[in-house]
Amino acid sequence: MPSRQKQQISDAAHEAQRATDRAARLENELTQLRRKVDRFALTSQAMWELLKETTELNEEDLVKRMDEIDLRDGTPDGKIGTQVIECPECKRPVSSARDSCMYCGADIDRKHLFG
Repeated sequence: MPSRQKQQISDAAHEAQRATDRAARLENELTQLRRKVDRFALTSQAMWELLKETTELNEEDLVKRMDEIDLRDGTPDGKIGTQVIECPECKRPVSSARDSCMYCGADIDRKHLFG
């Protein structure tokens, strides 16, 4: 077999191994994300049940608030979005997802803890 073909086979084998390794890493990350989502869902359900038991809130109140929060970024997409807000110190635009201004370092008052 010519040397060029051997090199191509070797390169293909290395590329296949890299793809296999990457797939394994991604599968592991997906498993970890699923665990986190499951834990978050469990925590959210527990918090909601505690709130219902100790307040006058009901599911309608919860859904209404979820819709209000969803629309804060102007897009009804079922998730917390980010907005461009003005830095309280330097007045430059900054993402609402940031804890501090990337220009001057001032603390950014976030509207919510989870997004």
